[in-house]
Amino acid sequence: MKLLIDIGNTCLKWASAQQGQLSPQQRITHHGRDVMPSLAEHWHALPIPEQGVFISSVAHPLYVQQIRDFCQQQWQCEPVLIRSTAQFGQIRSAYPQPERLGVDRWLALIGAWFVLEGRSCCVVDCGTAITLDVLTSDGQHQGGLILPGIGKMHQILAQDTHALGQYHRDPPPLSPDSPLLANHSQHAIQLGIYYAVIGLIEHVTAAYSADPLQLILTGGAATLLRSALPTHCHYWPDLVLQGLLKASELQ
Repeated sequence: MKLLIDIGNTCLKWASAQQGQLSPQQRITHHGRDVMPSLAEHWHALPIPEQGVFISSVAHPLYVQQIRDFCQQQWQCEPVLIRSTAQFGQIRSAYPQPERLGVDRWLALIGAWFVLEGRSCCVVDCGTAITLDVLTSDGQHQGGLILPGIGKMHQILAQDTHALGQYHRDPPPLSPDSPLLANHSQHAIQLGIYYAVIGLIEHVTAAYSADPLQLILTGGAATLLRSALPTHCHYWPDLVLQGLLKASELQ
């Protein structure tokens, strides 16, 4: 068994893998807090990961060190920290300094390549930040975009606008009958943020009309947008862990 761990800016996710198959993804939020007591409760019941522990992290190094200490004490194993590279199989990074590409983005691209069997794709990860990356069928990463996540956009408006701060709350998902325009400030904020993200996705995918992109969503806030995106949109909540599983096979 392998233990695969993805440490994001807000959430920590993990799954075990046996014979190339992932268990259902589990997650806890950390928000910069110590989560080891909670993780220990979950992980004490796991069998020994005799095939290794593999970590992807964009969070503070303290989290990796805490997990490393736990693995050494609990299972006497040293976790492997996966990093972005210039190339993985046929996939080639667009970054001239590939190590500067967030490892979550890199692993999501690897996951998408295998999930979509090498078809051109646009990978959108809706987390604390929203990242968008394009990968064409020749394996070339074309580059990407980063913008604040849906929650962060709400938070920024709440912090910096007195009158609109009262409307900061968890937004509901878009639905097929959501209006184009709102007649209430709370709805205007929610729809404005959603349509800004959707407009960005549509703008990028339209630029690749000669080589149509499969759209694949991941991340905790992706469910808020799914219903307003094309029906052929793929939703893969454990996409980063899928990529981490593939990356672990070369270690």
